[in-house]
Amino acid sequence: MVELTSLDQISTLKPGTRQIIIENVDLDDSQLSNIFAQLEQFKHLEWLSIASNRVTTLDIDMSAFKSLVYFDFSSNPITEVPLQTLTTISNLRHVVTSYLSEESEENMAMELENLLSLNGLPLVAAEKANQDVRQLLLSLSSTPVAELDDVELEEKIEADIKEVVEETVMPVEEEPEAEVEEPFTVVDRISVDEIEEIANVFDAIKSIFVKTPEDDLFLTNRFEKKTGTIFKRLESKLNTISEEEAEKRSVEIHNAKFNLFDLCLKEFISIESANVVTDVEMQKVNILNVIRESMNECFRSVVPVIDIVQERHENKIITLKRERKELQNEVSRVLSVAENLQNDNEQMFNVQKDSKNRYDHDKMELLNKVGDLQAENERLKARVQQLKLQQLKSQKGTQGFLQTMKSRIRPPSPQLNTTAIPSSVPKYMQGKNETPKKDTPKRTFLRTDEAPASATTKKRSRSYKQLTLKQTKDLINDVYTSKIAHDKKCKEVGLPVETLEQHIITYFNQRYGLKRLVQEMLHSFSRATKKFALEDNYILVFLRILKHQIDEHFVSVQKQLVETVNSLVDVYLRNKYPNMPIKAVKKKAQEVTADYINESMYVDIITYIYEEADAMEVLQLVQSHTKKEWTRRLAEGDIIDDLVNYDGGLSAAERLRFKQLSKSGKLNNHVAELSLLPQKEKTKIRFNDFIQILLNFQLNGHIAYLKTFQDIFNTFDGDGNGQLNDEEFKMLMRKVIHGLSELQCTTYLNDADPLGSNSFTFTQCVEFFSDKISFTDIRV
Repeated sequence: MVELTSLDQISTLKPGTRQIIIENVDLDDSQLSNIFAQLEQFKHLEWLSIASNRVTTLDIDMSAFKSLVYFDFSSNPITEVPLQTLTTISNLRHVVTSYLSEESEENMAMELENLLSLNGLPLVAAEKANQDVRQLLLSLSSTPVAELDDVELEEKIEADIKEVVEETVMPVEEEPEAEVEEPFTVVDRISVDEIEEIANVFDAIKSIFVKTPEDDLFLTNRFEKKTGTIFKRLESKLNTISEEEAEKRSVEIHNAKFNLFDLCLKEFISIESANVVTDVEMQKVNILNVIRESMNECFRSVVPVIDIVQERHENKIITLKRERKELQNEVSRVLSVAENLQNDNEQMFNVQKDSKNRYDHDKMELLNKVGDLQAENERLKARVQQLKLQQLKSQKGTQGFLQTMKSRIRPPSPQLNTTAIPSSVPKYMQGKNETPKKDTPKRTFLRTDEAPASATTKKRSRSYKQLTLKQTKDLINDVYTSKIAHDKKCKEVGLPVETLEQHIITYFNQRYGLKRLVQEMLHSFSRATKKFALEDNYILVFLRILKHQIDEHFVSVQKQLVETVNSLVDVYLRNKYPNMPIKAVKKKAQEVTADYINESMYVDIITYIYEEADAMEVLQLVQSHTKKEWTRRLAEGDIIDDLVNYDGGLSAAERLRFKQLSKSGKLNNHVAELSLLPQKEKTKIRFNDFIQILLNFQLNGHIAYLKTFQDIFNTFDGDGNGQLNDEEFKMLMRKVIHGLSELQCTTYLNDADPLGSNSFTFTQCVEFFSDKISFTDIRV
């Protein structure tokens, strides 16, 4: 028996070689045809093994191997074997393979009629094997078969089978039952005694069959390789099992020990089957195979049971862990909800506390005002009474005064004869409800800054509350919020929607209640809006809506513009500083929006937002503002801080000179020194001023866009209250959309006012016509 370590050694073999082993030499499909062509010279080759290589197919011609009895191609990635290749080997009796499906093995057993074993297992039917065993035992029995009846024959066969099994299998002495509670012994390694026992069994096998040193060396190497494979497989499995899973590790160790002993038995059967000469010897091999398979089946059937038990145990553990995690999550959720409730409770308590304090404060203020009003009222009543008494005394004297007092105590009730009233008496004196209507202008919010004339205002001037810019903007925002909610309710119930001017009166009456307090706040609010309109675009838009120059929805357009500019500042800084952290970029953006914005940044923002023509116009507005701002800073001396603090190459002496010039007031005459500042210092603009320029440009453009429509609307708004009725709305439609029929006008009217409120504000009209016409295309 010759084992090759490389393919080049084939040429060194003798022509009469009978057994060749070509294992673990990286033999692949590209070399297979060439190797088998070289092996054809060995006419007496009986044993051939190409196991443990990289062969994937056996699609080759093997008809020249007439003497081949044993062929091993196991441990190769071969999943299908062409049967026509093996059927050409006439004397093939034993085949060892792996990775074949059960169906492929059955087909091989059926096609190869002379095959005696496949993978070490006999290929005979169960009934035939039993008959062979019985025939063998009967031939070995000392008692003549003719002297036994059927029952005695069966008992004799069973006794002989038991005797053969006892002689074949190594006797195991019965050990006393160990006093343990567990049915399974946990082990953590294969002992040295067990390894020596396996080695002794293999030495006994070699002593029976080995005839030459070459055979001894071959079997020893073969046994060591296979045992090494078993130990490597055991080590790889133990590496995947943690130390805590002792039972699972013990199962793998027991399985490895069983495979080692099974390897000895398999080698014994394999060698014995290769040396079979007579049918009796073949029957002995079959008996051993039956015993080995039974032992394998018994042991293998135990492993799944252990796996099932362990899997159930692991599933229970996983279930318990999952339930524990769910309980932890539930506890965390409950704690989180409790914490949120506590925070909400504290917040509600604080809100309630603040509301109570504010209520108490407002209540005290109102009570004080009510007290002042009552005292003033009593004082005025007393003064009026005093004046009346003095007048009566001067006209009638003392006697007339007493008579008048008596008549006031019990006044007469004469019957008036209206027919006797002369025609020269005014109408309002002829009847109680006949007061003539005065042709005076309607009092609105825009006229509330005119203090009402009365007896008291003629004598003393009333001081009104001065609102700050923030208070004014907050009040405007509250009015917007209240009007949105009020409009929604009006649309739901079909009531006319108020104009912004009308809703201001409604809102102030609801908020302040007392008439005098409402008038004071309206007056203060009107003065504040006119004062801050030129300073803040938000207030200017509010006034333009009051005058029906723009619609109410334009407020959201301005807000969107501010948000867009802030976003563009953030994007600009991200692109300029790509490696800067996000928090640092946001902080820098906040610094920019709170201070100045440079030219490169606002040019990028303007060109992104506007078209080319509009962008040029906005840039001109910004540049004009920066020039005025530079002149102001220069005149007021603000530029000194920039000159002194500017770290752009100025020496200490130059900075000292700037300070001296500033103190002497001669800095304006030194243009050379001013030119030392970079251009960006002259072109930068405050961010808030930049926003106001954009908002004012947007507002002026929208006013110009709606100017023609506003003029037409004012033409049909006869009373100037900012509302049209159905007939006025129809006339507006015919004026704006030419060629409308009466049916079309009615249809549009129903679409615009489905609930029949008979009222259309300027904002509603703009909203209705915006998707039907372009306001720039309107012609008067």
